[in-house]
Amino acid sequence: MTTAPKDVVTVSTARHRLNKDITFAGTSKNAGPATGASVMLYDVTPGRAAARLGAATINSLGNWSWTAKPGPTRQVTAVRADSSRGGTAQAAVRPG
Repeated sequence: MTTAPKDVVTVSTARHRLNKDITFAGTSKNAGPATGASVMLYDVTPGRAAARLGAATINSLGNWSWTAKPGPTRQVTAVRADSSRGGTAQAAVRPG
């Protein structure tokens, strides 16, 4: 019995301009098929319970991005990206 290789997810852009917009982008590398995969994004700011922000589809090149306008009303300082293929990445969020 073999197990599918885990996805290697990275967060390359993480920015939140309070009351304006919030943007996350990154890459996903996996030996398996690229179709139908997605990344779930969570606010994992210390001192708060993890909260789902949204989902982004991984394109055929392995890139993903997500933007919301306006962004959350509370400053997001840390984000976690969970791939539907099993990978996880975490990053600090740059303000403004």
